[in-house]
Amino acid sequence: MNALSLGWRILRAEGVRSFGERALERWDEARERRSYRPLGSSRFSFDLLNLSPVPPSPRRGGVETQLAARRRAESRLRTIALLFPLDGRYRLEIDDRTEGRARRYAADLGPAPKLTTYGFEVLEPRALGAAVEAARKLTGVRNVHIENPAGFDLGALGGLVATFDAAVLSVHDHSLFCPRSDLFSPSLNAFCSYSTDRATCASCLRAPEGWQETRRVQAQQLLDQVASVIFPSPYLLATHARLFSAIDTARWHTIAPAAETLPAPLSSLEKKRLAYVGAARPAKGANLFADLVSHLSTRHHDLEFHAFGGGDPEVLARFRSLGIRVHGYYRTGTLPRRLAAENIGLALLPSTVPETYNLAVDECARAGVPSIVFDLGAPAERIRELGLGAVANFETGGDALTNLRTLIENRLEHPITAPSVEAITSLPSAPRAAAAHVEHYRLRSLSRE
Repeated sequence: MNALSLGWRILRAEGVRSFGERALERWDEARERRSYRPLGSSRFSFDLLNLSPVPPSPRRGGVETQLAARRRAESRLRTIALLFPLDGRYRLEIDDRTEGRARRYAADLGPAPKLTTYGFEVLEPRALGAAVEAARKLTGVRNVHIENPAGFDLGALGGLVATFDAAVLSVHDHSLFCPRSDLFSPSLNAFCSYSTDRATCASCLRAPEGWQETRRVQAQQLLDQVASVIFPSPYLLATHARLFSAIDTARWHTIAPAAETLPAPLSSLEKKRLAYVGAARPAKGANLFADLVSHLSTRHHDLEFHAFGGGDPEVLARFRSLGIRVHGYYRTGTLPRRLAAENIGLALLPSTVPETYNLAVDECARAGVPSIVFDLGAPAERIRELGLGAVANFETGGDALTNLRTLIENRLEHPITAPSVEAITSLPSAPRAAAAHVEHYRLRSLSRE
């Protein structure tokens, strides 16, 4: 899809405001890239290379957003050398904000082509190896932190890791278990329930039987090979301990991620205002939310429905046809202000697959808005622990919708308690995540800073 057709698609789906915000943020991001000085013939002596399959970006969400926020905070504690693909090229960025400095250098390290196997893209191993070797010559690094395995060829990644003295692996999704890292099966139109059936997996992935098993063997070897593994949530650590049961998990750790969030007032919590939060896609429960609105609007005429987030144009068009006010794209970190401005009383994040963290739950809490999620993955774990909302039982088919509708109707009579000040204060922050990573490196002698 070219830039013009993509722009028209976003404009139709999300509206003029969202289109304009996306364009401005792309411009801001490009301007920041230009602020890096050319590295030229300079040479450095660092201990650790951070290697990411995606660029750090506050506008993209997910791993990209977490990485951007953490790098900004971490560069005040140590000098960071980060290698990542950007627009088909490998880019090395060196950030040093320690002791009041503001040194920022960048170097182009060659093409970053991709390979497609059975519809799944990975970075081409030889070009990746060449870029890593070039980064090593410029920085003198001996150790590596792989920021996520998704987007890498797992076998080639294992070979690359073996060339370093030691490696840390961050795992932000289920990509070690399956290349469909959200575990949403298009053939089932549902969560695959961690399927290990050869025929089922082959059908879902449209790949030969045995290909998935080979990937999982490579994943197991990678987990065995690295010095330590960092997960964003206890849920994801426990799930990998179960899925890769032969591995010693003593080297596995949890560090919660965070985004840079703008200060926001608390919502006045109009209980009749309900909001869907997140990308409008089937795996995120968007169609289920539309079905829910169809049910609730016939029984409760005074309810007001909102949707925050971009997504599939067809789904967003359905939202509008049901009278849902579509706010469109929002940059991570701005959601608390938007929720407070609309006085949202209840946020729904009805993902039908297990989320591995979900920053939006924290953002809703920062606005004082309670969230409802299904009993799947990390959000349910965190909501129960901190009192950030309520959890609905998840069952496939119509029962999930019934459970969600019943919970909401009960809460219209007895509103869900808003997140407490103590809970909001305890939420992860980028400086805390950065400090935890620096300490993790220090304890394992991966960095002297």
